[in-house]
Amino acid sequence: MAIKELVKLLRNTFKCNVFRQGSLSENTPYPSRFFTYKNTSSDYEDYADDEETALEYEVNLYFYSNNIEDVFSTIDIARENLKNAGWICPTAGIDIPADNADFYCRMIKIIKTERKIQNGRKSNI
Repeated sequence: MAIKELVKLLRNTFKCNVFRQGSLSENTPYPSRFFTYKNTSSDYEDYADDEETALEYEVNLYFYSNNIEDVFSTIDIARENLKNAGWICPTAGIDIPADNADFYCRMIKIIKTERKIQNGRKSNI
């Protein structure tokens, strides 16, 4: 599944926490740097014989840090790594206000399509 792969890639590459957007409680202190994600849509895209053959995930990916330079450089590196892993990254990033005034945040939209048949092999989508 694309979301599990996303979380694993981010954790392995950046050695920081990855949370679902909105899953940190109000009383939980922020780590010094972390990612959050929100799966904004999961749409079936292609059909053959009345059966879906592709599933497209659209995700908003957020990076938070208490260092503004870290926010810009990390989201840029993440974008390049995600492109290399087969994600479409149609945005360069936008500033997002953080709930904690000591933190900065940027968000990029990313898209991944899973196909039911790849290289002649059937997979679940």
